[in-house]
Amino acid sequence: MTKNPRKLYIETSVWKRLADPAMDWRRRATFRFLRTVGRHHQLLVSHVVRKEIDQTPDQAERKLLRRRLYAASPGFLTPPIHLKATVMELLASGGWSERKFQDMQHLAFAILSKADALVSWDVGDLARPKTRRIVEKWCRGRRLDSPFLGTPLEVARWLGFEIG
Repeated sequence: MTKNPRKLYIETSVWKRLADPAMDWRRRATFRFLRTVGRHHQLLVSHVVRKEIDQTPDQAERKLLRRRLYAASPGFLTPPIHLKATVMELLASGGWSERKFQDMQHLAFAILSKADALVSWDVGDLARPKTRRIVEKWCRGRRLDSPFLGTPLEVARWLGFEIG
């Protein structure tokens, strides 16, 4: 690890990419991200990630995801006291419906665990400019540090790595 490792919350979509049967550029970038960045920085996951992986319908895929998750040796976060209240506040601040509850749980874990970044392939919801602006404003209003939200490529670049 580097002298001052960053804490990186790795959301479920990143892990799911590792079992994607299509060997596309995102799968390769995910492997490079975990191999390169994971050596230098602290990877974090929550029970939400484990729950989403455990709900993978295909047994072989679920087993592969679990194996890849544990091989990366992430730190497992315990739910903070204010998790649900934070999730509800984030939903309200973004005007999101409760359908986004799990996405907001990932954000709340990243914020409350003081992660430096949330890594996600979910560019439709989490890793997009609108969500970044809402989260930054919400955190600023509470005098909290806002995690950088981005794809593995964006977070790697932010950390000074080129993986793709």
